[in-house]
Amino acid sequence: EKEEDTFERQSKRSRSTVDCSIPIASPQRTWQLNDLERSGRIRDEIRAALAKLGTDQARVLDISDFSLCGIMASLLGARHVTSVESSASGLPLAAARVAQIANGLPLV
Repeated sequence: EKEEDTFERQSKRSRSTVDCSIPIASPQRTWQLNDLERSGRIRDEIRAALAKLGTDQARVLDISDFSLCGIMASLLGARHVTSVESSASGLPLAAARVAQIANGLPLV
């Protein structure tokens, strides 16, 4: 396949219409998300819960404002993740992404 054909096919893909000028997280929430110690503790607890329940049996419900726990649960192997989000800013898009990852849907 020619490089030109690949570029042309990629350029025809739909582009995201997310308005990047709207912040999706407050400064405090950004600080929380970048706190590696906090995130590590959350990850360890999710991993322990999934180990106890088994990833095939665990049904994860993430009620939050940024899906961090839902994303972690999905990446740690949970097969069923539901994320309930605040409707502010771009958070519904993040919830949709979590659902895609958790349900094995292609990321476009």
